[in-house]
Amino acid sequence: MLKKLLKSMVAIVLCGSLVNSSLVSAEELKKIKIGASPNVVDVVGAMTDSLEKLGYELEVVSFDDTILPNTALAEKSIDANLYQHEPFLNAYNEEHDTDLYFVKPLFGGFTALYSEKYDKLEDIPENAKIGIFDDSSNQHRALVLAQETGLIKLKEKAEGELYSVLDIEENPKNIYFKPLQSKVLVTSIGEMDAIFAQGTSMFLAEKDPSSYLVKESDNKPYGIGLVVNPEDKDAEWIEDVIKAFQTDDTKQKIEDRYKGSYVFFD
Repeated sequence: MLKKLLKSMVAIVLCGSLVNSSLVSAEELKKIKIGASPNVVDVVGAMTDSLEKLGYELEVVSFDDTILPNTALAEKSIDANLYQHEPFLNAYNEEHDTDLYFVKPLFGGFTALYSEKYDKLEDIPENAKIGIFDDSSNQHRALVLAQETGLIKLKEKAEGELYSVLDIEENPKNIYFKPLQSKVLVTSIGEMDAIFAQGTSMFLAEKDPSSYLVKESDNKPYGIGLVVNPEDKDAEWIEDVIKAFQTDDTKQKIEDRYKGSYVFFD
């Protein structure tokens, strides 16, 4: 009877020690909040385990559009965001008089022209209506693709300047390019003759990202990267976030989720 009592007491002590140890470990984790737009929430979340091994508890903050993550970062309600490429951030900073800092590109997708009405680019008819991004950097990206395919010709601009629909110089088919928010483009595909969209947005809408009529040939200038406030650009935790993102574990989780829709820039 005494032996059983002693065993029970030892078990209780051990359990208490394990619980206390777990609590201490959880308390020791540094909390970090990273914002993301809907199409990359799971990309950011893929870092959770790798960040925990480095001593961080990750909270992924999801936003409904592509402006709010920068607003939240500027207001310091989050520590960083990971959803945009550098041209998009540069345009945002200029338009909103902010100085958010782009650390480095980590991964990227592609922009392409999609249609549910036509199977080939040459089938796009005269007076067609094509949905295009309403933000300046992605609209530029789509217009460059449209010019490469021969749909339009753009005015010459100084290097580094962004094209808008107002810069279309020649439009042989008299195509109407309708600016729409990124989240609306894919849902509007049935109403349009075609849309410009990102492959991942098509994937998340349960559409085939490889069903494009044409896609851009080089997406490296549009690598998606970590963005922080300028005073944090040399913080140790930034290096740890990058390290966590570039682990094999994180990359494999992203591959499993997005089926090759993204490439990585190490």
